[in-house]
Amino acid sequence: MKLISYVLLLLFIMMAGCEKSAKKQKIEEAIALELKHYPEAALRDIYKNFFQDAFGPGHAIPDTAVAMRYLKHELGNAEQFDTLMFQPLGYQHRYYRVNLVLVKEDKIPLDAYFEAFVQSAREADPPTMDEWRGEWAFIMDVVEDMDLDLSNYEKDRQFLDSLLANGKYVVHHSQQYVNKYHPHYRIVGKKYIEELKGYWE
Repeated sequence: MKLISYVLLLLFIMMAGCEKSAKKQKIEEAIALELKHYPEAALRDIYKNFFQDAFGPGHAIPDTAVAMRYLKHELGNAEQFDTLMFQPLGYQHRYYRVNLVLVKEDKIPLDAYFEAFVQSAREADPPTMDEWRGEWAFIMDVVEDMDLDLSNYEKDRQFLDSLLANGKYVVHHSQQYVNKYHPHYRIVGKKYIEELKGYWE
């Protein structure tokens, strides 16, 4: 009986180790992809990528009427856009960034775009603060192991540590990211992406 219990425990430990290794590899791939598209991204931009995949757009829509007005305002004022139309986020790809230029150029109808955004927010199932702290700590271990040459790394790391320690989690893109890549997008759940791509393609 003791031998069986020991074997089962050993198998459990081995499976947990394999899961951890697979998760680490997926995170490494996600970070590499982010830096391939956005080589000047800072640590806070990497954080934002993983955060958005974990939380979705729920925190961004306290009022749909206000959200629509802000979307129309951004569409009317944005003149430069990123070249990536659909960007899978994080390592689970639960959510995507969908470029606003697709609406600006009438490739996707505004109503369809906004509805996908709103429904994604309503269906979001974000982690608890403690769960997210643990998740980001794991991601940071991967970042450290990758030995990336990120600008303002130490400053951003301290900022994010302080943010999470105070029970907050929302960050803006770094200024260098904004200046270089002109991010104008909304977060949309994976289940709506094929429908939106159907308009575009």
